[in-house]
Amino acid sequence: MNRRPPDNTNLRLTYESFYNGLRVYNYKGPLAINYLESIEQVLAKAMDDYARVLVVRFDLRFPITAEYAFESDSITRFFEALKYQFLTDRKRRLISSNRAHRCTLRYIWCLEQEGSEKPHYHVALVLNESYFGTLGKYRGSETSLACFIKKAWASALNLNVFELAGGVYFVDNASYHLLRNEGRASMSYQDAFYRLSYFAKLKSKHYGDSRKSFNCSRN
Repeated sequence: MNRRPPDNTNLRLTYESFYNGLRVYNYKGPLAINYLESIEQVLAKAMDDYARVLVVRFDLRFPITAEYAFESDSITRFFEALKYQFLTDRKRRLISSNRAHRCTLRYIWCLEQEGSEKPHYHVALVLNESYFGTLGKYRGSETSLACFIKKAWASALNLNVFELAGGVYFVDNASYHLLRNEGRASMSYQDAFYRLSYFAKLKSKHYGDSRKSFNCSRN
């Protein structure tokens, strides 16, 4: 079934359990086909570039102490800070070993708010697994991906990491490992796409104001 929501006629909706042969999360109402297409494109670009792809899923929340909690560009500042850390880390690796894999920062996010004072972001990073093999430890490793994420969100909110409290939430089974030679048919790809299809649901999203409800990298 394909309909358009009355408050955003640019979106095409599906109520089906599968999209393009892939199982999707449709337990909370319709999904935006536009968003599902974007998710698939981000994964495809990463798998074109890299033989092994790491997908990491987490949430970004606004602590009570966040000075910029209601500014719509907080997610932009987050990715700018994360990109800067990636560039700095690659330079460090080149200096220490004269060798470092490329790692394009690709991402998917959605903004949601339902029954809470502040909105929250669901985020997925899609990266070169040869650079970041795992999410890493949340504490005690200044160069782990998990620490990069925390420091970037703290920077976006003008906080230090200790003030961030529960601002970054790493969900259960946060990482997926995709192989180019297995493609879309692999269970890992299907599980990752199913998890990310949650981002495409309309429930809890708001349209009609200046904030975007969904976005992804274009490179």
